[in-house]
Amino acid sequence: MSFCIVVIIDMKSIAHLPPHLRILQWSDSAALDVIHHILSNLGPDASCLFVGSYRSNKVSSDHAIFSLMHDLEAGKVTTQKLMLEGIKCEDLNTLISDALCVFPRNTRRLSTLVHEKTEGSKSWQLI
Repeated sequence: MSFCIVVIIDMKSIAHLPPHLRILQWSDSAALDVIHHILSNLGPDASCLFVGSYRSNKVSSDHAIFSLMHDLEAGKVTTQKLMLEGIKCEDLNTLISDALCVFPRNTRRLSTLVHEKTEGSKSWQLI
């Protein structure tokens, strides 16, 4: 199984896109174990950029994601954690009004609705 995932990672890397899993909060421990195995066994000359994300408001402090991050750091795998906040409603309104070529005052209700439905998550608003 890890061979298939490595092949997928290699193919995505060829397309100049880093592997990215946006749904780590829904991953079970077996899937996270596969990720750990791959990232921990790359070899000294290998390079790999793996981007994983989760919504901090959707996971508890005992979620397996945090065990994965701890185990990777303990195994000397270089990691970087970035905390991204959701987009503010006013900034979303600017984005929507620019995209629709409409004055911001005319898109405020739409922006408020989109912001409420997406809980401020940029990835859902830009899809």
